[in-house]
Amino acid sequence: MTIKAALFPTPPITMVAFQLLITTFEQKLAAKASRATADVIACALARHNLEGALADLGGYVNSVAKGRAIPPSSPPAGFPLMTPRTPRRTPRRPPRRATSPCVPAT
Repeated sequence: MTIKAALFPTPPITMVAFQLLITTFEQKLAAKASRATADVIACALARHNLEGALADLGGYVNSVAKGRAIPPSSPPAGFPLMTPRTPRRTPRRPPRRATSPCVPAT
């Protein structure tokens, strides 16, 4: 968003505040390793705050873009595009036949 700041003049959260949310979450995530109840709760709260800011920024970028794609020749703006997942196309094996020691095999 900082590369294309002219396209996104009024984000709902400043990039400084957004970076602070990221840093806070990283710190709380590291502290969560202690397994202390207070640290686990603080990490969950920091994650909630970060996810809320991400949702706000994502909605803002989508509303400004109005469904238009960014031309490939320009540097990326906003969030990176993800390639869609493709289903695995390997054939399934037939199920194994259960054998029992009490029943002779045919």
